Amino acid sequence: MSSTTVSECNDVAKLKESAKDIDYCVGVTCNNGGTCIDGLTSFTCSCAEYYTGKYCGLDMCKPYPTDVIFVIDSSNSCSPEYFNITKNFIKSVTKEREITVNNFQVAIISYADNSYIELNFDNSMNKISFDAFVSQMNPRGGISEIHKGINHAVNILYNRNHVVSSSQVKKYIILLSEGLPSTPSMISTVSGHRIETLAVAVGEDVSHHLLSVITGGSEKIFPYNNDRLWHYMMDALIDQSCN
Repeated sequence: MSSTTVSECNDVAKLKESAKDIDYCVGVTCNNGGTCIDGLTSFTCSCAEYYTGKYCGLDMCKPYPTDVIFVIDSSNSCSPEYFNITKNFIKSVTKEREITVNNFQVAIISYADNSYIELNFDNSMNKISFDAFVSQMNPRGGISEIHKGINHAVNILYNRNHVVSSSQVKKYIILLSEGLPSTPSMISTVSGHRIETLAVAVGEDVSHHLLSVITGGSEKIFPYNNDRLWHYMMDALIDQSCN
C-alpha cells in the first residue's frame, strides 16, 4: 500500500472520529412533537404522526392551499330573499378557514347580462372584512347569462399566478344558482385546467339537469341549507389517513 493511500485512510478515520464529537442536534428544533436524531454528518427530525418536512413543520392534515371563486346569480331571476341566502351561504362556507395568501383565497363573480368581479383574489381581507363586504353586495338585475360568469371564473383561475406551486393548489368554482340561463344553448360542462365546479341549488324552480351539465354530475350539486358541500371539499383537501 502506498504512503499516499495510508495518509488518505488516516484522514478519513480522523474525519469520522471528529464527526462523532459533533452534536448536530444542538440548536435544532423539530416542531410539532418531532425528535431530533443526531447523525454522522447531519441531523434528522423524526416527526410525530401526520407531520412531515425537514423540521416537521408540514401538517399532513391541514387542507391543501385552495382557490375558490363563487359565481353568483345577480340577475332578475334571483329574488332578494334568495340573494340573501346566497350571501349567507358564502359566509358559512368560509367561516372555518382563515383567508390568507398561502392558505385559502376567495373571489366572487356575479352574473346577469354580463359577468362582474365583485371581489378579486388580489384583495387582502380577513374574515371580518370579508363578511362585511359580502353583506353589502346587492343584485345587479338583468337577464341570466350563467355561462359568462362561469367562463370568467375559469379564465381567472387558469391564468392566476400563485405564491405556491400551482400543482399544490386546489381550484374550485362554486356556482350558486337555480340553473335557469337565458341562453341554455351556451351551457356546457366545465372541465380541464385542474378546476372542479360545484353547484349550490338556490331558487324557487331549480333545474338540477342544467346544474348537473355544468358540474359534470348530480353528485356535485348541493343544497344551501346544510354543510354537505363543505364536507365534500374537506374530503378532497385533507389526507384521508387523518381523522
